[in-house]
Amino acid sequence: MTDLLEAIRQFAHSAPHRAAITCEGQTITYEELDRRSSHLAAALSERATAGERVAYLGKSSADYFVFVVAALKSHVVPTPINWRLAPPEIIAVLADAECRHLLIDEHHATMTPTIIDALPDLHVHPAGEVETWSTIQAVEPTARLSDSAALQIYTSGTTGQPKGVVMSGTALNAYLTVLAEVTRIRAQGVTLTSLPLFHVGGTCWVLAGLMQGASSLVMPAFDATDMARLIETEHVDTLLAVPAIINSLLNDPSVSERDLSSLSTLYYGAGPITPAHLDAALARWDCDFVQGYGLTECGIALALKPEDHRRGDDHLKSCGRPVPGTEIRLVDPESGLDVSTGDVGELWIRSPIVMSGYWHKPDETREALTPDGWLRTGDVASQDADGYCYLRDRLKDVIISGGENVYSGEVENVLASHPAVAECAVIGVPSERWTETVKAIVVLKAGATVIEAELITYCRERLARYKAPTSVAFVTALPRNASGKLIKHELRAAYGQ
Repeated sequence: MTDLLEAIRQFAHSAPHRAAITCEGQTITYEELDRRSSHLAAALSERATAGERVAYLGKSSADYFVFVVAALKSHVVPTPINWRLAPPEIIAVLADAECRHLLIDEHHATMTPTIIDALPDLHVHPAGEVETWSTIQAVEPTARLSDSAALQIYTSGTTGQPKGVVMSGTALNAYLTVLAEVTRIRAQGVTLTSLPLFHVGGTCWVLAGLMQGASSLVMPAFDATDMARLIETEHVDTLLAVPAIINSLLNDPSVSERDLSSLSTLYYGAGPITPAHLDAALARWDCDFVQGYGLTECGIALALKPEDHRRGDDHLKSCGRPVPGTEIRLVDPESGLDVSTGDVGELWIRSPIVMSGYWHKPDETREALTPDGWLRTGDVASQDADGYCYLRDRLKDVIISGGENVYSGEVENVLASHPAVAECAVIGVPSERWTETVKAIVVLKAGATVIEAELITYCRERLARYKAPTSVAFVTALPRNASGKLIKHELRAAYGQ
C-alpha cells in the first residue's frame, strides 16, 4: 500500500513545482510542502512527544496541511478543532484531548485570552509563527505512517459529550487509497472542495489528492458563483460536495453561464439527497457521479458508482455497495443475529479504515466496536439481493444540516436548561437549502411563557449556529409509548418527514 508521507516525498522530487494545495490565492508546491513540513516537524518534536495531541483552530488554508503533514512526520497527532463551535464547546474539546499546544489562526486570535483563562496550562501559538520555532531543516526524512494514532477528529455523541475518533496511520493510508480509487483522483488532476477541514472528509479528501500527486483547491467557505468560476478557470476534474452544495449550484443562475465540462467526477455524501435534486444534477452535468456513505469512525464504507447513476433505476435510492476491503452486516439489535435479505437491521461495518477507538472513552469504544472488529454504526438499513444498502432510519437521531451532523441529545440538553422548558425534543425537518434543519418541539412549564425567537437565541448563544433550532413548535405533551419512551417518528410524521 502506498504511504502518504512517502508519496509526498516522491512528488517533491519528481514534480517539485507542481501545485499541491491552493487556497485563497496561496499555492504551496510539492517541494514546498515537503520542505516546510519537515521544518515544522522539527519544531513540533522539540515541544511535543510522540503520540501527543496538538490542536489546530483555524479556517481552511494551505498552511493547515503543512501542519498536518508535519505532525505526521513528527509522530504527534494532529487534532483539528471545529471553529464553528461556541467557545465553551471548543474549550471542552481541547481539555478532553489533553492538548498542551494549540495553533490558532488570525481569524480566531481574539479567542486566545478566553481559552488561556479556561486552560492555563495550554500554550497557544499563532499558526503563522510556528515554523520559526526551530532551525533544524528536516526530521525523519524517511518517516512512514504506522499502526500508531495519526489523526484525531472530534464528533459529538448522542449525549452531547464530544468524542475524539482516533485513526491510526495504517487506517489513514487505507482510507486515502480507497477514496482515491472510488472517486478517481489522479496524478496531475485538479480536485476541489469547500468542506471544512475539521471534518474527516474534508481533510482526507485533500490528503488523498496529495497521495496521488493531484493539485487540490480548497475553498474556505462555499459560494456557488466562486465554485463554478474555479471549476471553469482551474479545470477542476474532481469535486467533493454535499447535497446542500449541489442544490445551490443547481439554483444559482450564474452557475449555468460557466463551462463546467472539465468535471469528470462529482463525489457527494454526508447526507441524503432528494431524488428530484439528483435527477436535476444528472441532467445538468455531463460527468460521473459517485455517492459515498461513511462515518467519522470508518471513513468511507459504501459507494454508489457511476454506472449505478447512469442506469438510473431504484438503486439510486440506495447508498451503494461496500467499497474494496469493507464488509458489512445488518444485525437485529435485540437478538444480535444477522437479518435476512430485504429486512431491516443495524448496519455493522468492518474494514481496515475503522477507527482504533474513542480517545479516553473505553466504555463508548466497547459499545461501538465488537471484539472482532465490527463497528456498530447506529444506522438502520436493509440490503437487497444485489448487495445494495438502503438507509431506513438513524438509531442515534442524527440530523444532517448542510453536511454537518447535529445530535439531538446535545440540542435537547441545552433547550431543557431554559427555565421555561419542561420537556423538549428536536428532529430534522426538510430544508431546500440545507437538506435538513433543526426543529424543536417544546412543552412549557405550568405558567411559563416564552416565544420562539427567545428559545432560538438561547440555543445560538450556547451552541454552534447550525445546531440551533430554526423553528419551534409548542405542544401540551410529547408522544410517548407505554414505557415512557419518546416516539420520535410520530413527531417526524407530524412536522414534515
